[in-house]
Amino acid sequence: MFIDNDINYERETYLTSRIMATELHYNDDGQSLVNASKLVLKSRLEHVQSAVGNDSETLPQEEISLANEPVFSISVADLFPFLRFNQLPLYMIDQQISIELHFQPTTSFKRCVHHSNDDPQGQSWLIDTTQTKFVADYIYYDGDLMEQYKNQNKVMNWTYADYRLNKRSFTQAQLQEKVIMDIGGAGRLCNRVITACANNLATPDSSLTNEYNSYGPATSNNNNGVFTNNLIYNDNRLYPIDRTNSAIHFHDLVQTEQNVPHISRQMWAKEGDSLSDENLYMDYQLSSSTEGLNGRFFYIGYRLNRNERVNSRGIQLEFKYSNILAGTFTHRTWLELVKSATLDNGKFATEFA
Repeated sequence: MFIDNDINYERETYLTSRIMATELHYNDDGQSLVNASKLVLKSRLEHVQSAVGNDSETLPQEEISLANEPVFSISVADLFPFLRFNQLPLYMIDQQISIELHFQPTTSFKRCVHHSNDDPQGQSWLIDTTQTKFVADYIYYDGDLMEQYKNQNKVMNWTYADYRLNKRSFTQAQLQEKVIMDIGGAGRLCNRVITACANNLATPDSSLTNEYNSYGPATSNNNNGVFTNNLIYNDNRLYPIDRTNSAIHFHDLVQTEQNVPHISRQMWAKEGDSLSDENLYMDYQLSSSTEGLNGRFFYIGYRLNRNERVNSRGIQLEFKYSNILAGTFTHRTWLELVKSATLDNGKFATEFA
């Protein structure tokens, strides 16, 4: 959601199938399509009559249709954060370097399918391993120059960020009581923390965001629920007063990521009325909390601002939902920890800073 809409539309759709770009939906009200009050997903295709209802809909691009066996890619830096800002001198490493991939089972619902009888939920989709390729850019210099560089840099050091995941399961009732949980990080240098609370839907592929979501507080009688949170480390609270305002939560996320999310208020915390009520993308209702984008991006960020090493008690998280949709939930917390890597006479080793 931090990727610019234009990039999501022109690039990410075909590289990773992340369809997040939005555009205005102009009302067919006899006024030459000049009135627009809702957002829909952008796909460069015209709306057509729905196959299962009276609403119009937008079909996915042919290039990413499962029937056409699309091929997507992922940056190695997305798998290994070390490589986002560093390059490895492979010829100086005397150990084997390999990447091992583990694919999810074919019935794990790690995709989004069309709401129609022609493409039912629950089918399995095979990964074509013959299309699994590693593309690398190897840079070579004159042999004497590379040998000279190797002799001059027998010990090399890098500092980078690595991530640790803390995952817990909760019921609706537990989330509506105050939760105090340890999330780790003891003895480490931690820069920031990101949390998400995903609803464990029975059929994740019947949702536009699949199982990758973070639910915001539920609304009742047009009143928004309240999310209260704080973080404790080194015997101090990150915020002197617990946060309860969704605008402050959004501000904290912006400060944590140092970037502004390209989403609407309704996609963030179910506030406002920006998403279309029609089934305008593969027969999904965008304004729905279960199958659409309503309140599905309520990620919370904490930027640890004292530049201190976490003590032996680790980091504690406190939060509470005044109201949240029924169901079971998986709460995920990612800790960004500082690590160092050392290359010493051909031997590569990593450790926490």
